[in-house]
Amino acid sequence: MSSDTAIKRALLLLAALAALQPALCAQWKENAARLLGPEKNYAAAAEALAAGMAGFPAAEKADAAALLAFCASRTADPAAETRWIVEYFDSYHAASSGFVYLGLMAQSEVLGFLNGWRARYPWIIGLSLIKGVGDDVIMPEGILPLAVEMSNKGYYKFSEGGNVIKAGFFNPGFNIIALDANELFLASGRRSYVLEVMSGSLILTRAIDLDIEVSSSQPKPEPAAPGQSARPLEYSLTVYIGGEPVLESRKTIRTVPLKIDVRPNQNPYGFKPDYVLTRDKPNPSTSFNALGAVGYLYTLLKDLMKKRGRKDLPPPKIDTVQDLALAFQSKDYEGVAYETAIRLKLTQRALPFSIKTP
Repeated sequence: MSSDTAIKRALLLLAALAALQPALCAQWKENAARLLGPEKNYAAAAEALAAGMAGFPAAEKADAAALLAFCASRTADPAAETRWIVEYFDSYHAASSGFVYLGLMAQSEVLGFLNGWRARYPWIIGLSLIKGVGDDVIMPEGILPLAVEMSNKGYYKFSEGGNVIKAGFFNPGFNIIALDANELFLASGRRSYVLEVMSGSLILTRAIDLDIEVSSSQPKPEPAAPGQSARPLEYSLTVYIGGEPVLESRKTIRTVPLKIDVRPNQNPYGFKPDYVLTRDKPNPSTSFNALGAVGYLYTLLKDLMKKRGRKDLPPPKIDTVQDLALAFQSKDYEGVAYETAIRLKLTQRALPFSIKTP
């Protein structure tokens, strides 16, 4: 058999499978409607769905996962119910069709079941870095904000290397985890974190990697020539009593070139240093909903908007990204200006869920 003939047969087979796909989809939906409707045979429905799910097209798998979770709830199998509901939300993003192919009663029961889960499932909708508003970067002094968008409230724990950095409570909408930018921006490298969110007994876990690339235009100090030393610094202290100087002391220190120390000091939005994060005090506001966040930032941006001569502006839109580039202007110990560039890349992946036992 020639290669041309083999290729033609392969193409015909693919075309035949593509033609059969709608029929196969219709068939499993008809079976589901029958087993979940008049027959109410949830065990048989679950068995058929699990056996055929691997061959379903991607667009149909969300429906199948939801129906498998529903069948598990009706057969009193909480482990399977949790497994498939996590698949439905986290793997298939709750992208169901509405189950219009089911009978009216079965459709109502399935939708009611999913709405019950949707009201309490601690779905981590998104993890991102906050770029700012338009072209204006939001970088509170000393803080790198990590935005966590939640569908519902839940307790959280944020760890690095097995050590808990922060813990608290997330509200629905945007929540902020404040990372110490002064520490992160000192050198290039990767920081790996684990975020755990719990609602009821269900714990969802995400692994987060933050890749940091630091580059600087700061010139390297030239070695001092023989017999020469670095420019000295001179300090003087004078003590006055009754307006008259009674004691004076002078001290000269020969400086050692400093290492690059990146401190984000661009602060156009009214944030005070370490407003969000302090090392020794509890964080007063690590979490706020989306409307609250927009309103809060709008208040901080009022002066900026006024300077642009614009009136009656709607609340600004906060831009979130997975890749972020920043630049900071600094001066070295001799007063020479230089720029430090920071590039950040955020990646994440879901880890297996767990169930908290009493």
